[in-house]
Amino acid sequence: MAVYSGFAGTVLEFRSAQYNRALQAFEGKEDTAYDEAKATSYRLRAASWHSLYRVRLLADDPEITRLAESAMALTADMHDSKDRAALTQRGDGVREAVEEFVTRASAEVTRAKPLPK
Repeated sequence: MAVYSGFAGTVLEFRSAQYNRALQAFEGKEDTAYDEAKATSYRLRAASWHSLYRVRLLADDPEITRLAESAMALTADMHDSKDRAALTQRGDGVREAVEEFVTRASAEVTRAKPLPK
């Protein structure tokens, strides 16, 4: 459960950083705030990849891995949004992908719980 919830949390933090990076880019890439936003998104991208690798090592269900990879891919491209509407749409897609991942992962975690004695 810690690996799956950690992945979801890390990807949502990465999503937030990608929002900020894109919004800063809309304002102008010559600004220090953009450089800071970009650096934060890179740091959180690395953390998200680390979390994804942990999911890959742990997941018994290949669909869990596929859903995690999908959430990661959607998040990684957010900063390429052309306008605020596209950014919001991509962000919503990330949230939905994380929800699907959590739902599927939850089923695996529930099956793996030891029976009470």
